[in-house]
Amino acid sequence: MKKLLQISSMVTSNSGPDLNLIKTNGNSKLQKLLIGLVRGKYKNDQEAAKSLYQTSSKSKTYLKLKSRLKERLLDKFFVMDSEKVMHSRYDKAFYQCIRNVFAAQVMILKDMRMNAIELLRSTLQQTQHYHFTELSLTIVRLLRYDAAMKGDKDKLTHYDRLIRQFSQLQQAELLAEKYSQMVVVEFAQKTPSDKQIRKKAFSCYRKIFELSLKHKSRTIELNKFKTGARYYSIAGEHHKAISVCNQCEKYLHDHPQLIQNVRLAEMALFKMDSCLALRDEKNGLQYALQCEAYFNPGTMNWLIFREYDFLLSMHIGNFSRALQLFYEVTGHAKFSQQSPERLEKWKIFEAYLNYALPAQLPKKNFNLFKFLNEISIYSKDKKGYNFAILVAEIILLIETDDLDKLINIAEPFRVYVARYVSRKNNLRSYYFAKLLLVLFKYQFDPVKAALIGKKFLERLNQITPQYKGDLESVEVIPYDKLWELLLKKLKEKDNQPGNEKKLTGEFMMNA
Repeated sequence: MKKLLQISSMVTSNSGPDLNLIKTNGNSKLQKLLIGLVRGKYKNDQEAAKSLYQTSSKSKTYLKLKSRLKERLLDKFFVMDSEKVMHSRYDKAFYQCIRNVFAAQVMILKDMRMNAIELLRSTLQQTQHYHFTELSLTIVRLLRYDAAMKGDKDKLTHYDRLIRQFSQLQQAELLAEKYSQMVVVEFAQKTPSDKQIRKKAFSCYRKIFELSLKHKSRTIELNKFKTGARYYSIAGEHHKAISVCNQCEKYLHDHPQLIQNVRLAEMALFKMDSCLALRDEKNGLQYALQCEAYFNPGTMNWLIFREYDFLLSMHIGNFSRALQLFYEVTGHAKFSQQSPERLEKWKIFEAYLNYALPAQLPKKNFNLFKFLNEISIYSKDKKGYNFAILVAEIILLIETDDLDKLINIAEPFRVYVARYVSRKNNLRSYYFAKLLLVLFKYQFDPVKAALIGKKFLERLNQITPQYKGDLESVEVIPYDKLWELLLKKLKEKDNQPGNEKKLTGEFMMNA
């Protein structure tokens, strides 16, 4: 159902004549399925099948209807208004060039070769101007064949030279994409050590850079900039990562026909990531404002951008902005349609936000134990967000003075740290875990914990925090700031008049 809805969104709107794009009787089931889909009448396949056929979504009749609708909608891709659907000159040109190549091939099949060749020649100028290498190669192959059919040796030689030229360029672009994607997969999986990833990323960046010196290609240039930004991020050289993003923006603005908002937004996201590491509030918020202009609320890219925005606000201590962003995202009509993993991520964000919010800011009612019960996907990820969940549980139990539950989780937490929090893969998490173990050992005494934990805090502060969208590296509140906040709240509890220290007990644990 979701896939069909995405396809229909390209060629229909919620009202007006677009819903009549399928020429059938208005009462036909095909039309009813389309209208129900676009206007949100059917939330899933089961509801649609029951309404239309009084049967299940797996029935052959319903599946056949869905297939027919999909084919009708795909047909409309060739007659949609590109001026309305496409937002940049680049996207509009790409659509028009694909349409022209397809139309020319159909003309050739229908023995309208003269019109087809004229269309292909004019389209070739466009494909070269916009760096559509694959389309350019397809066109010159058709033109070379036409020259051969007409016995024109000069044109055949000319188009043969262009074929070699575009073939070499396409091979270079494929290599650039390959090297870029090799870095992306390492960046996402984080299976080797950071040193190994850094070495591989640099090698790929260098190879793409060398390709860019030999070929003029939008594809190669953009992969060079993206790989460079990732490499410098991995290396912890965040100012250089921002510089590479600025170079990419300059390249696009120097070639305005090649601009896509999504590429500018991608660079702004890279810069927000670097600002998270640098804790650069001013520039981070500036890049966030840039992204707001590029992303449509409710889309996947917008949600990813808001994750960066939320984390940036948390990292710089702007909790009122973080609260505003939390309500904006979780209150959006399309939020509930996101993947379970992404929904749980925002539940984790909520837990930290509630802990960090000052008393003067309104808090949403937050039930710690409901939160722990609802988190099922990430809690199975022993090397990822599960650590963030455990930390949230500990700090919120301290906040609520729940001694019994703290005693119960003390030993399991020590075992978890020993097994899953690796010095090799994430030093910051390792040292913060050590600080929490100190807190347990000294019965949540803020003075003793601060003194004994000083060596771990110093080592933690020597390591730059990073957020790459992956699970293992996330710090919803930077560990050093979270430690400071923990100690501050514990001291405030101790200093309350007539308040006996509740967080005492025996925690047989070695820090």
